[in-house]
Amino acid sequence: MCSSEEILLSLNDLHHLANLLKENSNLILSDSIYSHITNHFLCQSISIEGLSVQRNLYGRSRSSILNQCEIDLLIFNIKECLNSNNKQLIKIFLQYLHNINRLLPNDVRDISYLCSLICLPNGNKNVIACIICAYLEMNNLNNIRFDLIINGLYENEDENEDNPWIDQLTNILIQNDKQWLRKFYLEKIYTKEFLHAIDTHDKENIFNIQPIKQETDQISSSIIEKIE
Repeated sequence: MCSSEEILLSLNDLHHLANLLKENSNLILSDSIYSHITNHFLCQSISIEGLSVQRNLYGRSRSSILNQCEIDLLIFNIKECLNSNNKQLIKIFLQYLHNINRLLPNDVRDISYLCSLICLPNGNKNVIACIICAYLEMNNLNNIRFDLIINGLYENEDENEDNPWIDQLTNILIQNDKQWLRKFYLEKIYTKEFLHAIDTHDKENIFNIQPIKQETDQISSSIIEKIE
């Protein structure tokens, strides 16, 4: 187990400090340690090594809320990373954002979802899925539009890539279908009678009811005619 003094002395070797914080993730740190490290990075240019330190710093339990310096550093990191094309930096930024998000006030926790949406074209889909899983579990609102990000997460996936968070997100999305998937997707495509038959496990009527709304069929037919 390392000491707080050892952590502060390691600020000149960020790679070592990042590993030190990761290996001692159960170590409870004082608020002064957070402030000291935060003030250090407020005076530095953003880097993969520095952001790795911050990611591992917040990957532990903490009871106190973020102080103003930490919020200032968060805003700085967001501005720098959203304007970066460095995929490795963005990946670590998303991991940092996921860890620090637990300490944000409820009224600004949307920031993790919004940053994920912006960073989606840069990849890191598994990290983004992890953030959305946490966000879904923290929010029970009925107007969350997770359908805005689904296509980007599930299209063109590498079948050989291990994406456990995307698998977990799939399960959460299915469990929350009445919360938003039903409202913004299923109800626009399927008839009420068909959805009711599914809800009530009415096996006899499921195969006898017209599942797709007629207007949806008409729109599809119109599009096909225009293409032809």
